[in-house]
Amino acid sequence: MTIPVFSTVRSQDHRSAMSAILLLLPVAAAVVIFAAKAENAQKYAWIIREDGPVEWLTAVLYLAAAALAVVASGRLWRNERVYAVLYLVFAGGLFVIAGEEASWGQRVFDYATPEAVSAINEKDEFNFHNVSGFPLHLAFISVGLYGAFGRILLTPLLGERAPRALELLTAPRSLAHFFLLPALLYIYYELVPVLHDVPQGMTVPEFLEPRFVSGKEQEPFELMLGFGFFLFAVQALGKARTRSPV
Repeated sequence: MTIPVFSTVRSQDHRSAMSAILLLLPVAAAVVIFAAKAENAQKYAWIIREDGPVEWLTAVLYLAAAALAVVASGRLWRNERVYAVLYLVFAGGLFVIAGEEASWGQRVFDYATPEAVSAINEKDEFNFHNVSGFPLHLAFISVGLYGAFGRILLTPLLGERAPRALELLTAPRSLAHFFLLPALLYIYYELVPVLHDVPQGMTVPEFLEPRFVSGKEQEPFELMLGFGFFLFAVQALGKARTRSPV
């Protein structure tokens, strides 16, 4: 016979242990990323290359998170339609990110970039995040900081008045580092001209190319962010069980 109070304590201990693991996992991943680069830069470059394992895994994670968000929307539809619609929008956003990550299958299906896109795309690819002037870094920073600190900052405002919004629309604190570390990387990219003497006429990616923290670190850190969204969608799915009508 299990004594309820002991069962509750064990459950709480299990949740605390899982939260601690999730909180430390991205930090450990960042250590592994740079250790792998230091150990074998050539193999590291192969793994994070265009259409490589890291890029495709990132796209798959976003697609999986989008599917989970759609299922969560279905669970919410009966009694919480505002949240259901928001989750459909969220799923659409995740799907677009997955498509952008893989350049909408351009290299897989081998089709040319439309002239209208090629004229404004810095990499001559069929995607929109490489369009000249697109605030890609700002987008990653904003999303990362919201994912990392949204619940912490909004708890005093929504904790008692709108706990359901807090539960469904912000990431749990255990996932904070999945969002924070990518945001910090992109903040560093933005600060490079301030922190370093970049030669006139040289772009930031060109300046970073020979350095240990280069522009290509965005690939594994975008994968980290993808894991953050996937884990958020998994947890949200559990929170999105259909409520009984009041």
